Amino acid sequence: MKLSKKLFLSFGLLIAIMVISSTTVWFKASTETVRALEVKGDDLPARLAELVQRLKLR
Repeated sequence: MKLSKKLFLSFGLLIAIMVISSTTVWFKASTETVRALEVKGDDLPARLAELVQRLKLR
């Protein structure tokens, strides 16, 4: 195999690895963003406080 072909294949492999790793990081970051927004909008603590107030009034 000629040197130019080895260099071409090595460079192509390097590009493929970079694309795969970037895609993986992007998917993980997007799912974490969705989870963060879900937690931010969660009103469970307020509901629990309301339930405690109702139980105290009884």
